[in-house]
Amino acid sequence: MQLQQNKRTERQMTYNKIFIRCSQHFLVEPIPENHLDLDDHLLDEWLENNSAEPFQHYVGSEIYKAIEQVAMDVQEIIKESI
Repeated sequence: MQLQQNKRTERQMTYNKIFIRCSQHFLVEPIPENHLDLDDHLLDEWLENNSAEPFQHYVGSEIYKAIEQVAMDVQEIIKESI
């Protein structure tokens, strides 16, 4: 049971690293490591204020979803290659 929880925690940590790295393709600086602790309104505002030029017309939740989709794709590719 502990081993399963450790693997789940490791996967979550890996996903968070992937998410932060992927965010750099949509933002002028990487999303903060504590982004999961921010309230939705503050996170959306931060994303909108730090969006890269091609994404400046997106609302924060759309930027987050775009980052999330790329991060999930990368994580799936890694999972398939193991």
